[in-house]
Amino acid sequence: MDEPHLKRDLGLVRTTMLGIGGTLSAANFVIIGEAAGMAGYAIVPIVVICGLLSLLTMYSYAELGTAIPLAGGEYTFSKVAYGGFTSFLTGWFEWLSNIFYTALSAIGFAYVVSYLFPEINIPLTAVVVVVVFAIINLRGTKETATAETIITIIVLVILAVFVVGGWSFL
Repeated sequence: MDEPHLKRDLGLVRTTMLGIGGTLSAANFVIIGEAAGMAGYAIVPIVVICGLLSLLTMYSYAELGTAIPLAGGEYTFSKVAYGGFTSFLTGWFEWLSNIFYTALSAIGFAYVVSYLFPEINIPLTAVVVVVVFAIINLRGTKETATAETIITIIVLVILAVFVVGGWSFL
């Protein structure tokens, strides 16, 4: 029986933006202020080191994705490497961690927005964010990647403004 082939409709830009967007999550923006307050100027090399460590993880995923070109991500990688029970656990842990990550990111986003609009309802805003992104994801892979590309470009522009604006304070 032939293996089903995955549709390749993302391309380099969307795939790259999915990776960058996944790395620059709302959780990073929530914690960076606290970390900078505690570490002071030492935050700069800390962020660079953490970024380099993240690149190693990204490289590992790129290698695994090339070596095992099947759907399923971590589940499939662990199934090929270790077999059924390990992949079962990996799949469940990945599923649970994604639920927690989504909830924490939505709450973090709502808290960041509350600094701009103090009157918002934080829990309701978090729920709305989850629902909006669920609807986007249900529309399909290409639509999700397009939305992620737009959001990531906006985030990168905002980060560039902060970096350029804050450079004179170093």
